[in-house]
Amino acid sequence: MIKLLSACSCCGHIFGRSADGTRTELRCPKCGAEMEYCVTGNTVTVRVLKLSEKQKERMKGK
Repeated sequence: MIKLLSACSCCGHIFGRSADGTRTELRCPKCGAEMEYCVTGNTVTVRVLKLSEKQKERMKGK
């Protein structure tokens, strides 16, 4: 069984390795963003559900 690495798309924190069929929602322990990641075949898709407060402030400054 092949396991693929999943990581936060906001800060790069590594969540761990997951196998095909995994679908997980979590809060990144490093930056606080809420994420969903799915593993399908040889593809990991990470979707940001909610930015952290720090990231929201950064977006306001741009």
